[in-house]
Amino acid sequence: QQGNMPPQQQQQQGNMTPQQPPHQLSSVPPVQQQGGVHSQLSQAPGGQGDLIQRFALLEQRVAVIEAENERLRAVTVQAGADSGAAGGTDASGTLRMHVIGAAGLEAKDEGGTSDPFVKVTVVKPSGSKQSYRTQTCARTLSPEWNHQMAWLDVPRESTILVDVFDEDPGDVHELIGQVKLKVADLLNNDDVPAQTYGLVEGAIVLAAGWSTSESVRALVDKALTARPKPDKRKTDWRVAKDAQSGKEYYYHRKTKQTTWDMPAELKEFQDNGAGTGLSNILPPASQTVQPQLLRPQQQGAMQPPGAMQQPQKQGNMPPQQ
Repeated sequence: QQGNMPPQQQQQQGNMTPQQPPHQLSSVPPVQQQGGVHSQLSQAPGGQGDLIQRFALLEQRVAVIEAENERLRAVTVQAGADSGAAGGTDASGTLRMHVIGAAGLEAKDEGGTSDPFVKVTVVKPSGSKQSYRTQTCARTLSPEWNHQMAWLDVPRESTILVDVFDEDPGDVHELIGQVKLKVADLLNNDDVPAQTYGLVEGAIVLAAGWSTSESVRALVDKALTARPKPDKRKTDWRVAKDAQSGKEYYYHRKTKQTTWDMPAELKEFQDNGAGTGLSNILPPASQTVQPQLLRPQQQGAMQPPGAMQQPQKQGNMPPQQ
């Protein structure tokens, strides 16, 4: 048959490369043909048996890592619980404050005095706010409020704003000074220590404490429940103190009328829970704290209580006994 082929086909047939056997198709190793990890492992010493052994070791390492991760997760959960119990950043507790008094405040009224009251606002990390205010001490620069207040479920990262205002008719009040506190700076215990804070003029004495104790929470919760709901009615009668005798009298902020006897309107106002604070929410040692203005934490003029009291105008003097 080859002799009968055309010359051109014979020449091509003669130039063809003899076919190689199937097992000699290529001298390139399988790892270069496929380029994969499995091919590399298959060429490792020991062949397929060694590959199975390596996978078994890998599975053992994965099991060890998973066990360690589980242990770390348990440690993290316990650490979070301990942090909450100790007052960590995610903890919430009970905040108690005793607004005791002030001295040397700035005079905002023409008579050389002010009608100071304090508004305390707790600002939570969520932005929500809750405020309480003290009663107003009329015509004085050295008020003694002795007002207790408390809040439940206050996060550790909350902020406390203590604003001292001069009360004016028409509820347009003038700011005398402000103190800004961080709940995180308060110790997590049952104590409510008193501290003096300087204002632009004068200073204010506050006692503040934050606690995660269940007993403290129960104490405050009981006081809040027993407190009568404040009446929305308002009164223009204010409590003042005679600078010379120290005796309290009552002053009407609009008519300027004064009297030694508590007006019936003011008594009814206080009996309905308006303008009054809580009671029996502080440790026994904190119940009798006096406004001794010592060691202020902020810069401000320091005066003992009563030292800045200005002479009152003759027309505004309390009635004589």
